[in-house]
Amino acid sequence: DLTLKYNRARQGAITQELTEIIAGASAIS
Repeated sequence: DLTLKYNRARQGAITQELTEIIAGASAIS
């Protein structure tokens, strides 16, 4: 299913962005 693949890819991108933001926040504080 194309929609499922798209949603999974989008979810992965969001997760990666959040991880980077959290890592950056940890490095600052």
